[in-house]
Order: sequence, then C-alpha cells, then structure tokens
Amino acid sequence: MNETELLKPVLDKGEEIIKWYKPHRFRAYIDLIFTIIILVLFLRGLTIGVFIQEGFMLSWLLMYIFVVVLVTAIQAILISLWYKKTIYVITNKRIIVRTGYIGADYHELDYDTIGAITVIVDWKDKLVKKNTGSISFGSMASPMIGLSRFTFKHITDLYAVNREIKAIMDENKQKSDHEN
Repeated sequence: MNETELLKPVLDKGEEIIKWYKPHRFRAYIDLIFTIIILVLFLRGLTIGVFIQEGFMLSWLLMYIFVVVLVTAIQAILISLWYKKTIYVITNKRIIVRTGYIGADYHELDYDTIGAITVIVDWKDKLVKKNTGSISFGSMASPMIGLSRFTFKHITDLYAVNREIKAIMDENKQKSDHEN
C-alpha cells in the first residue's frame, strides 16, 4: 500500500503529498537493545543475590531467561508494529504524523499554526551514525513539552528534512500572504 492510500482518510480535497518519511529502522530498535541490557543487568543482580542466599537454583535461572526473552519479544513486536504503521508526511497544507500499533493514529498540524520547531539529536542517534534524530513541532494549542505528538522520530538526514520543512512553510506563508 502506498502513502496516498494510507493517508486517504485524512487528506483534504486538493491536498497533495509533497514528501514522506519513515523512521530509521535500526534507530528504532536501539531503545530495545538498551532495555535488554538494563533488564539483564538488573535481573542478573537479583538472581546472583538469590543464588548467594539460597544456593544455585535451576528454577531461578530458567525464570530469569524466560523473563528476558519474554520482555525482549514483546518489545520487539511492539517496535515492529509501530515501525510498520509510522509515516511522516509533508503536504502542501500541513504535516501529518501517522503512528499506532494495531490501529492508526493521525496527528495533523497546519503550517499556519506551527510556532516552534525543535531538532533533537540524542546520544543514541550518535551511535547510529546516519545523521538521525527527531524534529518536534509545536503550536499555541499543542506546545512542545518533551516530545510532542507532532514529532518526526528517528528520521535520517535530519537537518536536510528540517530545511525542507522550513522552505515549504515559508513558501506556504508567501502564498497565503499573496492571497490576502
């Protein structure tokens, strides 16, 4: 299914998709990798404490392995579902963020209402080394507190995308100024 079909429920008459983006797949899974590391270290400390106190017990070791595998599998499934549903779209009128796990959530922000844009590059983005990061958009009705709903998360070529969006916003503003 192409992006036009995915966005058919929310596109207005005369609205055109200028560009669309997907999150960087590996960057989306980086959080999973660090969750697994923290979980393994925490549970390892817990099981070592039990082993010291009660001696080696196979049941504790099996429970430890089961919990790590279960949490990893659930999180990997959720990230995979999120990745499949997520698309970031720039149209001639607004930005659209489509996300979800089972259903599809659409968050839309008209260019006229965007009051702030924040570019976010954290240390996990630096690990990927593909110029990834997030761009967050804010308006008076939806201020940016942390990552807002209007965030293009884990996108590649972050600064180029930011320049494109600003150029489209400026072009859109000039068109609306000439119409008025």
